[in-house]
Amino acid sequence: MERRPELNRARRGGPAARRGSPTARRADPASRPAPWVGLAGLAATGFLYGYTAVVTPGWVTSLLLPLLWVGLVALGVRWFLRRPGWVPLLAVLAVVVWFAAVLA
Repeated sequence: MERRPELNRARRGGPAARRGSPTARRADPASRPAPWVGLAGLAATGFLYGYTAVVTPGWVTSLLLPLLWVGLVALGVRWFLRRPGWVPLLAVLAVVVWFAAVLA
């Protein structure tokens, strides 16, 4: 004997689930490719930042750029589940900042 059949319909993907009810399942953000692509991009830019810190003279490129990269990676990890679509933009931002610092 069911007391509240509308809840069962929402779990099965019925009309209540399609309307955005609280019982509707949400897609897992970690299953999307965007945050993974962003973290891979940030990992790739880590080599750029590390090489720049070793090769170029000056405290800005040797100390501040790697610290900035660590901050961008920390922000990317934080946004991984909260804002997964924004993580690839962090990788693009990391490349733009690296080019600006190297060319300046």
